[in-house]
Amino acid sequence: MNSEHWLMSRMSAWEGDGSLAQRCLTDTGQVEVSRSELLAAVREHAEGLACRGLRRSDRVAVVAEQPRTFVPAFLGALPLGLVRFLRARRKLDRARLLAMGVGEEHRGRGLELLMYMALSKACHAQGMTTGEASWVLADNHHVNAALSRVGGRITKRYRLYSRPVSCG
Repeated sequence: MNSEHWLMSRMSAWEGDGSLAQRCLTDTGQVEVSRSELLAAVREHAEGLACRGLRRSDRVAVVAEQPRTFVPAFLGALPLGLVRFLRARRKLDRARLLAMGVGEEHRGRGLELLMYMALSKACHAQGMTTGEASWVLADNHHVNAALSRVGGRITKRYRLYSRPVSCG
């Protein structure tokens, strides 16, 4: 059984399960999502992608404005085979930071820098020699300054485009 089918079979058991699956911070506060709610959102995303005619050989980019929407969008692409897991490499030598944040009330105290330094130390301990911080906005001056202080430099720039996925 491949990883996509294994995960979806595990998640199917979440039908009607009210226990916590995801907790995230949003602009308006903390949001908790039950396993049942997450399963419904994953199925909704999978159906939206499938009705667009996407097939196993296609690839999608998952872009989410809120942390709560990333997980179901990513997991919704799994049953369609749209997410490729790289299994061939046994030893990782690079790290990619997808998301990290400091609550607004704690910003400006150097916590970002401490987090990057701790992450860098942990990666070096695992034999990783380089890293990449993804999705850092150009106007996020605090994070860009912290990355610069630990030796980071801009190597790529991305543009984001949006398009609805629903088949309404």
